[in-house]
Amino acid sequence: RVAALSKDAPPRPPQDEPLVGPAPEPAPGEALGWEELARGFVDTARLLGRHTGEMHLALADPAGGPGFVPEPFGKLYQRSVYQTMRNTAGKVLRRLRVEADRVPGADALLDRAHDLNERFRAVLDPNLGGSRIRIHGDYHLGRLLHTGRDFVVTDFDGDSARTVEERRVKRSPLRDVACMIRSFDYAVRSVLFGLDGRKGRAQGVIRPEDVPALTPWADAWHRRVSREFVAAYLEAMGPSDLLPHDDAGRRALLEALVLEKALHELDAELSAAPGRAPVPLAGLLRMLG
Repeated sequence: RVAALSKDAPPRPPQDEPLVGPAPEPAPGEALGWEELARGFVDTARLLGRHTGEMHLALADPAGGPGFVPEPFGKLYQRSVYQTMRNTAGKVLRRLRVEADRVPGADALLDRAHDLNERFRAVLDPNLGGSRIRIHGDYHLGRLLHTGRDFVVTDFDGDSARTVEERRVKRSPLRDVACMIRSFDYAVRSVLFGLDGRKGRAQGVIRPEDVPALTPWADAWHRRVSREFVAAYLEAMGPSDLLPHDDAGRRALLEALVLEKALHELDAELSAAPGRAPVPLAGLLRMLG
């Protein structure tokens, strides 16, 4: 829709919006017709956010047995999560350094290694709060069935790359939220970059010469859809003790988990489909500013 607008006076895309917390006031002339351009995507994102909250509340019900009783975050667990994030970053960045010549934009991420680790340090906050529960474990758009008006969540067997014991480990419910946010990014960037998926190429081919002008709009679409998804999720979760106590803690933990997920994706794409590596790489660079 944006590509079809006048090239003489294109609208300005919306400014950056945080995943959690109040949004900035729009600048004059910004995001002309944004709601019309976004149309039903916002409503769909909120529906998915509400269902995700309902899913986590069900998975945290002690009536399911000892394996479903929530457990509080603790310093030892937070240290373990932080160390795992750092190890993941170190592993992927070392690999990227070796393969930088064939990955456009690799140097930009390598230059931000310190910023990446600083974002991960947020999980060490002793006042973070929240709980660990059984989660879906492999939560993305491919795990949803669309009924026409609603969605059904499927495939609760978790990440098949992990052992059954690892899949049973209780984790922050925000890990599932982070996975879905990354899935939204794949949805929009696969179209932007003209990438083939398991079901072929998406409709509406973007001309290469239009990609620079449309990239800010792809970013804006992803930010808005993700923000609406998270807002509806938090509403559905209500006053439960499953999440960090305040918006700052929720945002810091969620952003760290999104970054970690993107690193895993980058590592996997470098092995299986190098042509898709720009998707997680662009997501990492955008989140790091």
